[in-house]
Amino acid sequence: EQWDAAAERREPVSLVPSMLELTISVICKNLFSVDVDQESAVQFALMIRDSTTLIRQRNNTFVRLPIWVPTRMHSELLKTQEKMTRFVLEKIDQRKKLKKSGAETKDILEVLLKGQDPEVLKRENPEEFQEVIDECKTLIVAGFETTAYTLTWTLYLLSRHPEISKRWHEECDRILGLGSEEELKWENLDQLDFTQQ
Repeated sequence: EQWDAAAERREPVSLVPSMLELTISVICKNLFSVDVDQESAVQFALMIRDSTTLIRQRNNTFVRLPIWVPTRMHSELLKTQEKMTRFVLEKIDQRKKLKKSGAETKDILEVLLKGQDPEVLKRENPEEFQEVIDECKTLIVAGFETTAYTLTWTLYLLSRHPEISKRWHEECDRILGLGSEEELKWENLDQLDFTQQ
């Protein structure tokens, strides 16, 4: 809808921020079963990008000091890690409330929590969730930038090759029934031969 509105105004669309926003939204939906508003998605995307940049800088320094040494880089990195930890803990707190209300969830956080002590959701101390928190942070960071930039590059290449783009759109419309009310099924993805190429 945002892209359609921009097209009507004949305004260009910056792919990288759009794909970063899309990627973090999909990750949060699959990991935590939550929708993320545009502003939160952008803020979270920036936080992860900054964190990743700091980690790369730290890993490429000539002398790698322990994280407890008070440098500007370490301070920024610890702040970002704390923000990510708070974000994940908020999702765990939301999950506790959902469980109390009797709601069922099917997402990655549910699988991670089931691998813990069955009483884990009754605990209050965040340190007791550390393994789950670390797994969530890893999944977010690992799938975020790489996916967003791959999508950006793919869309750029499709824009440069209209004949391929047309064929791809035709396959998506035919197999996925875009515009219909049918629910997308896993088996549909195996039928996307051209898309997989």
